[in-house]
Amino acid sequence: MTDDCDERRGARPGSPYGAETRSLDDLLEVLADRRRRCLLAYLLDRDAAAASFEDVTDGVLAELERRGDRRPKREVIAVDLRHRHLPRLADVGVLEYDSRSRTVRVRGHERLERLYERIRPLEEE
Repeated sequence: MTDDCDERRGARPGSPYGAETRSLDDLLEVLADRRRRCLLAYLLDRDAAAASFEDVTDGVLAELERRGDRRPKREVIAVDLRHRHLPRLADVGVLEYDSRSRTVRVRGHERLERLYERIRPLEEE
C-alpha cells in the first residue's frame, strides 16, 4: 500500500529502489549538486553500462578539474560519492551501486537525462 505522499511524488509501488522519484522538484534537487552533475556527465558520456568505483571517482575528479574547480582530494570525493551521491542517484533509479564488488551500473532515467542535457550547456557559459 502506498501513501498519498508517495503517489504525489511519482513513486512506483514495488520498485526495488523504494520510491523512484519522478517529480520535477526531486529531479531538480538531484541536479542541484555540482558533484552529482559531474557524476552524471561521466556516466552518460561513457559507452559502457558499468564502471568500477575507482573509475567513477577518477571520472568525477577529471570532470571537476575540466570545469575549473580546485581539485579536491581523491579520498574526499570517494567518501562523498559513496555516502551521498551514489545512494541519491540509486534512489532515483539512475544507477545501481554494488558496494561489495565496488561496481556502478547505469540503469538510466530518461526524464532526468533529458533535463540534465538541457541544463548542461549552461555550465559551459
